[in-house]
This record gives sequence, structure tokens and C-alpha cells, in this order.
Amino acid sequence: MNISTINAICADAHDQARFLNNSEMQSVWHGFHKASVRLDAAQQLARCSDSLAQKASQAVYMHFPSYALDTRHSACCYRDITFFLRLISYCLVTDSSAPLDDYALSRLKETYQALELDVDCAVVALEYIKLHHGIEGESADSFEQYLDYLLNALREMRLAATESGTQSLSSEAQQQVASTPQVSASAIEGVQLLQSWLDEDDPEQCETGEFLVHALDKNRSSERKLFPSSMKGVSW
Repeated sequence: MNISTINAICADAHDQARFLNNSEMQSVWHGFHKASVRLDAAQQLARCSDSLAQKASQAVYMHFPSYALDTRHSACCYRDITFFLRLISYCLVTDSSAPLDDYALSRLKETYQALELDVDCAVVALEYIKLHHGIEGESADSFEQYLDYLLNALREMRLAATESGTQSLSSEAQQQVASTPQVSASAIEGVQLLQSWLDEDDPEQCETGEFLVHALDKNRSSERKLFPSSMKGVSW
């Protein structure tokens, strides 16, 4: 319950020229209790955030060893984890996901693409934190509410990136197939005739085949040979 809700309860009672009734008092008390729990979670998170970020970074390096060797990526990993934990603490104080939405999720995809970072690293780090955060009591539930909100958003981002990559590869493959020149029946017959000459036991026919192979490759405008010597006996 935020302050605007409490103000609305008081305004309603004032319009009726009465004190708050028991139900309204109970609602306000419940709101204050939940706020107290969230504030306790925020305090506990502030105390353990540095340790959590370091341990979560190590968990990432276990999954992605190359990141530990890259100082740029390792610095980004610790920085991003700390950033996410700080935003979650804002969510706990305000009782809203707006800090995560406005400061992170609204432009996270573009940021990760620009810096060539992998969203999987953030997912691994936050999954580790969920299992080892050490926040106790009711405060743990409040913390995990926003941690799960962030995790689900990152998982959806990862899924969307995977599907987009698959579609791009499929499209590229289709374009390559479409751009592949079609071989005519007459060209196939010509290659088969040339191959038969090369396979002949008759020295004269074999010599004719060898001459044509070299002549065809010599007169090509492209550097790519039709009959590369490395493929003799394999493709021709």
C-alpha cells in the first residue's frame, strides 16, 4: 500500500465525516507491515550486495570460462549484477517494478547487443543469487518477487534472441539456395562425356580429356577452377 492509497482512505472517511473504521485501520496496518518487510529486505540486500555480486560473478565464470580471461567482460559482469541488485532495492522501497522497467529493461536488449554481451550470463548470475541470497524471513519473499520479475524478463529476451537468430539463419540459407546457379541438363551431359574420356584406357582419349580440363580452367574469367587438382578422383 502506497501513500496515495492511504490518502484515498482518509479522504473517503473525511467526506463522510467519520473516523477510519476497523476494516480501514486493518488495511492501513497491513500496508505498513508489508512496507516494513520490504524495507527490511532492502536493508539486508544493501548489506550483502557486494558479496552476492562477487559470488554470482564466479558462478558465471564457471559456466563461461572465457569471460574470466576477458577483463572487459568480467568487469561488465560484476557491474551489471550490482546494477540489477540496486534496482531491485529501489523496487522494494517503492513497492513497484518501475525502477527495473525504466532504468534497465526498457533498453537492456540494445545495450547488451551494442556491448556484445550475452544475456545468458545475467540469467546464470541471477539464478545463483536466487539460491544463495541469504535474505531471511518474510523479506526473502519480497526480494524474490522482484528478482523473479527480472529473471523472467531476461529469459524472455533470451528466447526472443534465439528465435530471431534461428529465423535469420533460415532466411540466409534460403537466400543461398535461391542464389545458387542451376546446372543445365546439357552441362551435366558435357561433364559426364568429359569424365568418360578421362576414364578411358585409350591414351588418345585420356590425353584429349586432360587437354580439355586444362583449357576450360585456363579460359575462365573467375579464379575459381572447375576442375581443381586437389579434387581429382573425388569430384571429377
